Parts: sequence; structure tokens; C-alpha cells
Amino acid sequence: MKAVNTALFLATEHDMERLLGLLDDAPGRFDGDEEALRALRRKLYRVQVVPRSSLDPDVVTLYSRVHVHDPTDGERMRFELVPPAEADLERNRLSILAPLGVAVFGCRAGSTIEVAAPAGPRRIRILEVRQPVRKAHRFVVPWQLEAGCPT
Repeated sequence: MKAVNTALFLATEHDMERLLGLLDDAPGRFDGDEEALRALRRKLYRVQVVPRSSLDPDVVTLYSRVHVHDPTDGERMRFELVPPAEADLERNRLSILAPLGVAVFGCRAGSTIEVAAPAGPRRIRILEVRQPVRKAHRFVVPWQLEAGCPT
């Protein structure tokens, strides 16, 4: 019997191309991240690819700004989801290969997800998702505009 792809998550064609390329380039580049790579591969297998113009703005994609809440301890976190090479926790830029990064990718605001953590799984609620604004041939993120950053 053939396996059925039950899409539970959404992604753009561009994100899928970029993430599949990341997986193709992974051997030797991300030693020690094997579990994260397996988790991302499993997630991408369950993704429904849609054109960017059809994707609702509340779906987490690469470069989305995400606000999450852990109802167990009340912790809240805001971050931008980025490829591993652009991750910088001091600037709230979370790698797609982080357990939280893999977990939120393709999910919608309002979703409650389970995230693997050293102390055991945590349930996290996605409170808000903000998308970068496409301007000409590059992205300008709305929070740069709010902060008065040059475009």
C-alpha cells in the first residue's frame, strides 16, 4: 500500500525549495543537528505547498515574526524564523533547525503545538504571526518600517 501524504502544514514554493536545498547540503555542514534535520525532513513531508499569494498571513514561514506563549510557565517569546546561517538569538533570530523553529514552521497563529525540550515536551501556543512585506525584489519587514529603518 502506498503512503498517503496528509498535509497538516502550509509552505510557499520558495520556502520548500530553500529548505530542501538545506537538507541536500546538510551532510557535513550541520554535524550534531541530525535529529533537527530528521524532524525538518518529517515536517516537510507533511507540508502542502501553496503560492505565496494564496498563503494566509497567519501561517509561519521563513522570515515570519512569531510571538509564542508557554501556558505552563507563562513564558512568552518573540522571534524571527530564519535559515541556520542567519540565526542570532541576541537579535531574536531563531534557526529553522531549532526544535521550536521546526515545530512552528507551517503552523497558524492560534495553534497549540508540542515542542521537544531537554526536560520533556512543552506545549506552546502561537499567539501572532507577522509576515515580511515584499517590496520590489527584496523583503522589508514591517517592524523595520515601524522603527524608521531605511528601506
